[in-house]
Amino acid sequence: SLDIFRGVRFARDRSVSARDSDALRKIMFSLEKVVLVAAFLSIEVAHGFVAPVRRLDSPQPLTVREMGFMDGFKKAFDNEDFAEKPSAGLSATKQKIEVSICGKKTQALPGQRMKDLVRSSRAPIKFNCENGECGTCECLVNGRKVRVCMYKVPNKGPVEVKLK
Repeated sequence: SLDIFRGVRFARDRSVSARDSDALRKIMFSLEKVVLVAAFLSIEVAHGFVAPVRRLDSPQPLTVREMGFMDGFKKAFDNEDFAEKPSAGLSATKQKIEVSICGKKTQALPGQRMKDLVRSSRAPIKFNCENGECGTCECLVNGRKVRVCMYKVPNKGPVEVKLK
């Protein structure tokens, strides 16, 4: 038999050919592999990673042991109730107001800018200054002359916008 450790000491003490020292390194490397695999298997058996064995005459059903890996996620969602969906962050939905712009019906939220609604409905209302000075966007909103670029949707509806 080859005494590996004596050979390594001999290789350190005396000059040996490169081929002999490479052979010794390969033997040491393979021995390290064997030791690591044996250590890993002994850890698996010690921690219960091996599947449980059931005797055929045993009245108790086979129970699967907890593997330990990812078991924390089972407990992470124990307090969750997925049956009812929570709201998406809004405490209460705002009431939508019906708005009719030049005959085109749409819905809007109270306080929404009227010029955005006019543009989205593609109504034939022009805007030049967009700050209420020129009067190009002046329309009849519920029978009153209003500059639409500065107007916001009121809290109560319905709202009707017509060209003047």
